Amino acid sequence: FYGGHPGRSWVKSEAFRRAYDDALAEGCQALDVHSDLLDLAPGTDRDAERLRVEHLLADAGLVLGRAA
Repeated sequence: FYGGHPGRSWVKSEAFRRAYDDALAEGCQALDVHSDLLDLAPGTDRDAERLRVEHLLADAGLVLGRAA
């Protein structure tokens, strides 16, 4: 999700963000980590929750890495 590519359309970037947030929510459910990620509207609060969730999932043992 992070990094983007120059010239990528907003629609494609938004699709990546939504898919990433869905994957994080699935990880939360699997590891019993509480999150309000999908309940928040896109914006600063959701961005902050995404970072919080990434750290909680990493602490729970989920390896988050960049795709090749």
